[in-house]
Amino acid sequence: MKRLVAVLLAGVMALTMLTACGGGSGSGGGNDFIDRSSSIEEALNARMASSGTPFNNGDVNAIIEAISQKISEKPGEYYESALAYKDNESAPAATLFINLVDELGKNCETALNKSLEENLGVVLSFMDGSMTEEQIISSLNSSNTTFGAPSSTPYYCVRVYHIANPANADDNLWAIFGVIYYELS
Repeated sequence: MKRLVAVLLAGVMALTMLTACGGGSGSGGGNDFIDRSSSIEEALNARMASSGTPFNNGDVNAIIEAISQKISEKPGEYYESALAYKDNESAPAATLFINLVDELGKNCETALNKSLEENLGVVLSFMDGSMTEEQIISSLNSSNTTFGAPSSTPYYCVRVYHIANPANADDNLWAIFGVIYYELS
């Protein structure tokens, strides 16, 4: 399980290093500041379809939407904290990001009745908010985002949002959420 999460996290984190200029935001969404991108999700699902089975769970969706709302309060701070985590997992500046990932994991653990220690993994990655959907999809198409070689088929949920601060639309980011689990035999 830890290998699975590490492989997926490495692929998604590699994408965060690919930044570009441009405008625009995603499609779909619940309000003007949190915008779900079905086109990026479709691209990710197409890349991962051969190594896992997508799932849709209302509780998991609600957890991701609540965390997206929290991110919208200060996207720039969360982005900087994620960069600090990437550079040094134990850096004090990484605490904000670590707490957010822990919240995602614990809430998904409860919602899915799975164990983070045994058969559940979560991924949260941020990308530059100025990137367009097309730039992100192009980055995905040039990356190797798969689940490795699991002993059983993983189930996964991927959600992608463009999130902006309602008080400052220039304070924004892309958030990629991943939830992966296996059924234990």
